[in-house]
Amino acid sequence: MARLLTLDSVTVGLRNTLLGCLRDCDEGLLLPQASQSSESGLFKNILFRLSGDVPGVKSAVFSHDLFAGLSMVQIKEYDAEVLKRILDDSSARATMLATLAASIKSEAADPDLSIGPKLECDELERDLESDEWICGFDSPSSFCGIFKAGHSRVTEGGARGTARVHEELFLICKAGAGISASTLYARLQAALAKPGATLDSVLADGGAVGATALRRLASAGSRNRQRIMFEVSKTLGISLNSVGDQASRNKYRCAVVDVDVIVNTLRKMEGAQRSTWQMTHAVDGTLSRGVASLSNLSDGVVLFLNGTQTKISLSKSEAWSSVPYSTIRLSTAKTGVERALANKGVTKDIDWIRRRFAWTNRKHVEDQPDIAPFAFDGSHETESFVSSFLRELGLANFKVVRLRPELVSVSGVEAAKLRILVKGLAARV
Repeated sequence: MARLLTLDSVTVGLRNTLLGCLRDCDEGLLLPQASQSSESGLFKNILFRLSGDVPGVKSAVFSHDLFAGLSMVQIKEYDAEVLKRILDDSSARATMLATLAASIKSEAADPDLSIGPKLECDELERDLESDEWICGFDSPSSFCGIFKAGHSRVTEGGARGTARVHEELFLICKAGAGISASTLYARLQAALAKPGATLDSVLADGGAVGATALRRLASAGSRNRQRIMFEVSKTLGISLNSVGDQASRNKYRCAVVDVDVIVNTLRKMEGAQRSTWQMTHAVDGTLSRGVASLSNLSDGVVLFLNGTQTKISLSKSEAWSSVPYSTIRLSTAKTGVERALANKGVTKDIDWIRRRFAWTNRKHVEDQPDIAPFAFDGSHETESFVSSFLRELGLANFKVVRLRPELVSVSGVEAAKLRILVKGLAARV
């Protein structure tokens, strides 16, 4: 029988679902805030260790949003002063928010877009010479913008015991690998459905998916986020260190980031006694650079620091070198539509939201109402693991910094849900 480990309480329903997805040779680990989406069926904050040489892998253990994540960079002090003046001026803030939202491509606003680099490549694993790709938001949960932190630290050259709270600004982007992830997911599902197929055979060089495609996907999400951040820095008028995107023959430039959190990873475990692959529906501490976790959209992001450094090792963690990434979903998109219809498209606390966030929805009809994304109506719980599970997660000795949204562009409402809302609101007029 498959083995399930848990760091927190788990419902009988989720436990039984997981046992039904695992073979006798597989293992699972549930982190705090573990859950399964009632809509997509995808797992959150759950890890699987899967035997690579045994056929019959269940497709449910994989995510269609493979190698997504979150990247961030601390804004230089002189740029932060310029941004703070914009944040203090309501007119300048509103103008910058609108400009920021218009500058980022989004599949929610334009369903004909294909975000991210393709899996196909040349012999050096670079984009094909004729290929060009668009950076942008590839999911309804994507966002990019300025977050503020009250960070307690000693000033440069200061003595111990003289820590002060310093207000710091960060540029943060959450997005995935786009078309690369959806393509590899489809190929993986089709390949594993064939009799006798194993993860080793499918993901090996020459396999139906291939090791090259997996390596390409492993970097695609980071490339998308870092290119978005470089383009956004020009919109905001700030300077970020940047490098050429070598995988595209330096056609594009990407921001050099301080933290690059990667989630939904699929990788072969080194040094295991038998062939084992780990599917991590959480922050993969082995592949990520730095550690951060999401609360809900209004509450922001939790960043973990080693003193003032972002370099953190989770190699001795009881949680398989992983950290919870997302929070528990409280309501479905269907509930969000029903709530928006009941409230006539008006979100509570809309003034607070519009001061900090902007979005671009797809146009279905002229003069359609500007519906706010459902995340602002309480679709997700706030983060809850920091106060109880830092020791088990290997984070007890690190500083917790909370970053609050200040000037953020978010992906708009899903086009299908928005169409229902627009028709429903029009019928009630």
